[in-house]
Amino acid sequence: MTILKIELEWCRDSKGYELVEVPKRGMWIIGKGGPPHRYNPFEMGDVPLLAFANAHSEEKLRDFALRYGYLTKRGYSAQGEVRPPIKSVHRYHWDREGKITGLDRDASVEYLEGESVNEFVAVAKLFKRVLALTSERLPRSLSGDLETLLFNYGSLSDVGLSFNLDPMRRFHPVISPGSLISGLLVQLAQLAGGSSFKTCQLARCGTLFAAGGRSGLRADAKFCSTAHRVEHNSRNRAKAARKRST
Repeated sequence: MTILKIELEWCRDSKGYELVEVPKRGMWIIGKGGPPHRYNPFEMGDVPLLAFANAHSEEKLRDFALRYGYLTKRGYSAQGEVRPPIKSVHRYHWDREGKITGLDRDASVEYLEGESVNEFVAVAKLFKRVLALTSERLPRSLSGDLETLLFNYGSLSDVGLSFNLDPMRRFHPVISPGSLISGLLVQLAQLAGGSSFKTCQLARCGTLFAAGGRSGLRADAKFCSTAHRVEHNSRNRAKAARKRST
């Protein structure tokens, strides 16, 4: 499949993001209210896609947000600006059902901004399962989950197609997603089923990584880094030594 260029002007909170526990809603990622830093996440190739696929915990998803921003437009205004976030849970008053009942006098926000951690950790895990496939044909156990993912985030109205002449006078199509998650879905569809993605064989790691090509790793690499290969081999040698001594 031809890899189409993806162009998206996105932004991240320049002051970063924090994890906030919201009653009845679980953990949320909330921006700290800094000026928006604008950029195109897809200038980094498949790096954002791999980073999201490996965001399988609260902390890892928060780290993803620190680098790339929110996944959807929920945390942003119609102009793409970062709206004033919840700076502290003490500024808000919740009832037992998790509804916001009031604000402290100096708070300027009238509703909850940010994104659900549980929601997108689950999506990230699904991305990882799809990218780890070695065949373009999905197993039945995965196809249903992917259909649900596309129903929730794969609206065609959020993805545009245009054409461009680059500075080298090359003519090519360009995909313009309306959000980061839409752009990541485009990359997922273009790269799923490729043998270039591997899962690190170090037991405590399990990170999905790119192998071969321009990744700097051999196509048959089993570990995401030299350090993890050395650690794995060292552990195996230690196990073998213990067996010999018994």
